[in-house]
Amino acid sequence: TAAPQGWLHATLTVQPLDAQGFGLAGSGVFVLNPPYTLHATLQALLPWLTAALAQFDGAAWALEQHAV
Repeated sequence: TAAPQGWLHATLTVQPLDAQGFGLAGSGVFVLNPPYTLHATLQALLPWLTAALAQFDGAAWALEQHAV
């Protein structure tokens, strides 16, 4: 069995949760063995996507990776 050769985690939050802490506020993806171009592509795309979809001032994105 081959071990994963790194990972990438991207999240996007476009609206606040409701008063009870529920709701679909955004989305995320966790990728094992991501293509080497994915981080740069998402780093360029996520700020634009966040601004385009934002439904409140706290809209945000995050991008993490661990390359082996």
